[in-house]
Amino acid sequence: MKWPWSREKRTSPPSSESYCAKVSEFWRWWQSESSRILDSVDADGGVAIQPEVSEAVNSLYPSFGWVFGLPGSEQARHSFTLTPEGCGLKKHFVDRWLEEAPDLPEWTFYPSRQPNLGRQEPFSIGIGNVRVSSESLWISPTVDEDHREVDIVVWSPSFAELGDKERETFLFLFLDDAIGEEKAERCIGRIQISDDELDRSLPAAELREYLDQVFEQHEWNKDEVGKVYEFEEYQGDYPRGDIFIGSTSTYELVRYYDRSPFKHSSAQTGGEFGFVQLPNTLFPDDQVVEFRGMIAAEIDEALAPGRLGYTVGGATGTDAFYIDYVSFDKPLVRELIGRALSKRTKDYQIFSFVR
Repeated sequence: MKWPWSREKRTSPPSSESYCAKVSEFWRWWQSESSRILDSVDADGGVAIQPEVSEAVNSLYPSFGWVFGLPGSEQARHSFTLTPEGCGLKKHFVDRWLEEAPDLPEWTFYPSRQPNLGRQEPFSIGIGNVRVSSESLWISPTVDEDHREVDIVVWSPSFAELGDKERETFLFLFLDDAIGEEKAERCIGRIQISDDELDRSLPAAELREYLDQVFEQHEWNKDEVGKVYEFEEYQGDYPRGDIFIGSTSTYELVRYYDRSPFKHSSAQTGGEFGFVQLPNTLFPDDQVVEFRGMIAAEIDEALAPGRLGYTVGGATGTDAFYIDYVSFDKPLVRELIGRALSKRTKDYQIFSFVR
């Protein structure tokens, strides 16, 4: 999703340890070394420059994946892809990185692995000492209408030579190549690996077309991000324990948060996944959802200058309502959120999802 970022300068500078500062430093380095990186990719596919690129990426976020690739436009010589490796939490940080990408005509920058749309012939992927051909892969799909996605069961005779971890690695590499990392994340639900040949299956080469047909028939948006979730019972006397309904663009936050913050690499970036808790008594009972949206909009407005963060969801509980956000400069964002909320009430608390 493209956010309406403002280009205005903020009144306070970002922390030197903030993710915003790390992104700016990465792009300063890339621009200064762009020609040398291009020459290295031309000469040996980027092997010589790889240690320096890895060091720059690790300084930005240690668990990002990256790869050089084919250009995305006629004037570009090469592409550079930074990938969240299928993690919805890290995707926000990759998107923030791309927002600041400089205009370098010889480069195309991507925030996820792209599908190989030009590939017509069967291909194979090496896993250890085994090469698995796309021709050997058969997929049995099931449409999950509740979650608006497609579950798949996959079989290949080559799987007999691979361990469970190697099979999973191959499938993720195949899906990235066949349909692209973002579409795989959005369109594919549960993935199972079968030890036996499948009935009612289709060849792997037809998966992309099948997904397009399913989403068109059901009038689902392949680019749609977000889930509505409900809890039938009171969870407990702790922050978010009273929630009965909410919505989010980053379901991992809801899935992994349990009474206290969960461990995640984003906590080491200088940014934060956090949430604001406000009492329901702040508004009339029949207007809580409406006013929650209004306050979320005010938080987005406060964070837009400098592209410091944005809201990613919200929820309503029996005692309180919640607004979830991602931040790229933890101390400054907490300060700005506090200023925005203090215009309405001092009765609020800010918590972190991750540690």
